[in-house]
Amino acid sequence: MEDGLSQMKITSLHADSRGYLWVGTRNGLNVFNGQAFRQYGTAEGLAHQRIHGISENSRGEAVIFTYDGISLFDGARFRNFRKPFIYVVYDFFVDDEDNCWIFEVNTGTIYCFSDGIYHSVLEGMALPGIPKQMYYEPEAGHFYLHFDDGGIYRLLLTTSGTRLERCAAVERGQELIRGSLSRRPMVCGATAKDSLVLYVLENGRLRRSLEGFFGGPVPKVRHLNDDGAWLNYRGWFLPPGGLKAARSFVNVNDVVQDAQGQLWLGSENGLVHLYGPAFQEFSPEPYPYIWSVVEDREGALWFSSYGKGLFRYTAGQWPPKSVDFGGQVGPEFLAASTMDGQGHLYFGNIGGLLKYDGGDFRKISGHAIFSLAYDAERRQVVAGASNAILLVSEDGSQEAIAYQEGLHDSYYVQAIGIDEKGNYWLGSYTGLSRYDPESGNFQNYTVENGRLPGAGVYCILPDWKGRMWLGGENGLLVYNPETDAITPVHSVLLNSIVKSLAVFDERRLLIGAKDGLYLFDAERYLQRGEARFKIFNHTNGYTGIEPGFNGFFRDSKGYIWIASATDLSRLSPALLDTGRHFLRANVIRFNGKLLPFRRRDSILEVEYGRAGATAEFEAVGATRPPAVRFQYRLNQEPWSAWTEGSIAVFEGLSSGDYRFQVRAGPVDGAVPKMYQDEINFVIRLPFYREAWFPPAAIGLGLAAFGLSAFFFFRQRLLSRRYARQLQSVNYLRAQLLLAELNPHFIFNVLASVQSKIIQGKREEASKYLVRLSGLIRNFLDASHQGNKAAALGPENEISLEKEIELIRSYVEFEQLNSNGHFDFELEVAPDIQPKLVRLPPMLLQPFVENAIKHGLLPARRKGLLSIKIAYLSNELFIAIEDDGVGLGHRAGPAFRTHRPLGSRILKERIHLLNQLGYRISTTTEARQPHGTHVAIIIKEEDI
Repeated sequence: MEDGLSQMKITSLHADSRGYLWVGTRNGLNVFNGQAFRQYGTAEGLAHQRIHGISENSRGEAVIFTYDGISLFDGARFRNFRKPFIYVVYDFFVDDEDNCWIFEVNTGTIYCFSDGIYHSVLEGMALPGIPKQMYYEPEAGHFYLHFDDGGIYRLLLTTSGTRLERCAAVERGQELIRGSLSRRPMVCGATAKDSLVLYVLENGRLRRSLEGFFGGPVPKVRHLNDDGAWLNYRGWFLPPGGLKAARSFVNVNDVVQDAQGQLWLGSENGLVHLYGPAFQEFSPEPYPYIWSVVEDREGALWFSSYGKGLFRYTAGQWPPKSVDFGGQVGPEFLAASTMDGQGHLYFGNIGGLLKYDGGDFRKISGHAIFSLAYDAERRQVVAGASNAILLVSEDGSQEAIAYQEGLHDSYYVQAIGIDEKGNYWLGSYTGLSRYDPESGNFQNYTVENGRLPGAGVYCILPDWKGRMWLGGENGLLVYNPETDAITPVHSVLLNSIVKSLAVFDERRLLIGAKDGLYLFDAERYLQRGEARFKIFNHTNGYTGIEPGFNGFFRDSKGYIWIASATDLSRLSPALLDTGRHFLRANVIRFNGKLLPFRRRDSILEVEYGRAGATAEFEAVGATRPPAVRFQYRLNQEPWSAWTEGSIAVFEGLSSGDYRFQVRAGPVDGAVPKMYQDEINFVIRLPFYREAWFPPAAIGLGLAAFGLSAFFFFRQRLLSRRYARQLQSVNYLRAQLLLAELNPHFIFNVLASVQSKIIQGKREEASKYLVRLSGLIRNFLDASHQGNKAAALGPENEISLEKEIELIRSYVEFEQLNSNGHFDFELEVAPDIQPKLVRLPPMLLQPFVENAIKHGLLPARRKGLLSIKIAYLSNELFIAIEDDGVGLGHRAGPAFRTHRPLGSRILKERIHLLNQLGYRISTTTEARQPHGTHVAIIIKEEDI
């Protein structure tokens, strides 16, 4: 349950067509995407918490049989159908026509659920006995019933009615079961005291398939043919040969195979992941921290460890036996091992180099040795030491070649490789050297000389064609002898330190990295330049953590031994699933709402007026890289970079149809379309929010002002004045996007001007234009300064004089627009110099606007707006008062045409300014006998 299951007692499993694993328990439904569980219960709409069976219909809906009946789940909602019976159900199937078949064992009744109705199938029929079990064969579409008379009958549904056809008979104690991955009807039973036999039902006859013996709590199974599969019989699980479980289990209730071919068990103590037989792990006790493996001529394996000494393993003998060095070694730090042409073994140790001649251990060098290799041509062992290599001939002679003779400054030689020309390649934490034993010359490759792409070479491997592959800090590298250059193999999947390399076959390499094992198609890369990696980790069979430096060894039987930080593993290459498996991407929510499973042809509608969309998605599949990433795109645009985020947010979209696509990985190369997911949605915006609207609005505005200019030009008394106004307004219209004005407001003003002109009230129209021109100019000036408010400084503020000018312009316009509905008075204390006082732009205007729109205009009487500015102690005090309707009044429809700046937005802006270094506080109080009083206080040192 700590992994996310709603309950440990699993009653049913189902692997659906989308790659999800559905887990039914006695306390809720769980959906597993390969990494995390989602839980569903009655709170989410499920009929009942207790689950008896799970399947899927042709519409892609999950069919869940609960204690209270059937629930159909389309991914977004449940539809529930209460059952007409009360007993516990043991068998539940969904056929190809979406009928749900239910066998109620207590009464021997079979129900067929179709179109929301439960039908009793055997009612009124003459039966040979009491039904004991039911089985459905999907391929043939047949139902089989086992009656207490020992017979197995096929249930035939014809147009003339329902009848039973006897197929076979079983012996006493045998049962019809479900549990074959070959999806055939099976019969199981105990035929002798300790024997268990499995039969397959074929053409009405039983064929002996599998036999096992009860050697303990779990039967030992012997396969008689390749039917093999699993068998759930009275709580036991009998896996095919070689399968192993991720953890122990008891009382298996169900088993399924997922889309990637892996088996999952639902047991009484949780969900169990079964791995294939390719990897075999050996317990780290009593020999943890194995660092190297070597095989002697007798086929025995020698395991060198960190801190626990040396162990010898022969076939059939486990655990390996500890080896006594006879006092020839100090610290039991065994880092490397090899065998020479005479069968002598060598072990590198921090205290020196040990040689085993088949009888005794002998210390032959005091150098600390960290890597070993055998040169068969020259019949000598090459040992990596601190800033040196040691050459040890089979006759016992030694030669040390140190840093001073040309080796790069290595601290110690970590890896050794011998190429087809007999050159020694020597890698360390700081670089790489190539040494020619014939000439004694070194060729160094380091970051400093620009010949190594990244410091550190920890493993070196000549492949089947003599090409040199390197592993290090920058991942996998390859040496090109034609250009004498080392280049990295770029990959989005393999993105960690490479510590071990081995030849897997004549095409591929096995790579040990910090986050698991990788299989690499080297031939494909060299021929096409395409990197293809497949990862193996705890999700698909390899449970080790961080394979060690040069921790691979291939023995004479073809097994690859893998030493890691946690345990020792043995890989059988012939049994490894080398096929490519992709994660399936699935969009689960759009704009916060769950999506149904089937939606590819549907078009989702975004809320009218919303210019953005949000998609939430996940990766589905059991085999997963260490960190799952996603790529997505909109309307065939280039794919995004791989990202670990599982939410895509799009803003500023225009009206139109959109297609969102997502894929999971990371992978090198393309992801097949069948593993991608996509949704189609449509956005609809008001015309004034479309992309074409701002230039059109400016054009219409210019046309309107041009028409007004023509009429005013004919009026000689206003011609010069109107020309100046038109010039100012034209400039302001070009900068309309910088102003924070509502488009409705601009059009209402223009409509008023046009109306005055048409009615012949040209002087009033002129006054409107004058006020509008001054107001917009002040708004633009203030907005221009306010756009830079992210950084403090005088250039980001305006003077109190400019703020007052803005307020006056705005108030005068509102007075004109309301036919003088209110008066205005402004009082500035004598000790204040407005030109010298600076403050954030447009700080007072929103409060003034609220006083007019919400206080004065709704009042039926003529009102008064008063602004007083003074110093109180060290603070600038500004009071804005009105004698309008007051705080508790709600404006009527006549005053709802303008959307005022709300209190929340005012508070957020002041909060932001305070975060930027200001100290501004505001209070709003009711004014007696009516009206509103707003006080704004600004600390003097911040003005």
